[in-house]
Amino acid sequence: MRVGAHEVYRFHGPEEDLRSMTATSADRQACVLKILRKESPASTKRIIELASTVEFQEICRDCRSGIEVYETALKLQQTGMITRTPGKGGFVWALVEQVGHAP
Repeated sequence: MRVGAHEVYRFHGPEEDLRSMTATSADRQACVLKILRKESPASTKRIIELASTVEFQEICRDCRSGIEVYETALKLQQTGMITRTPGKGGFVWALVEQVGHAP
């Protein structure tokens, strides 16, 4: 299809194929929780670093930028599962059961 000077291409395939290519909110939450179970507390930057390692690449396929990690961690904080504290250069996230323990 042509719109003005640009051609527009539309994806014509089963919706489940498209959905399987993108991580869900639940996938991102599982990613952040799995990382924090290994290393808590952790900064947003550290979560992004760990998300791109071989250990977490399967579950963390959509936690590659600060905005995805921040929005996901914020949702987890709102449920009471993790905490957020200001840190040098950004936020530091921790599992609730790990708060007050040495890293």
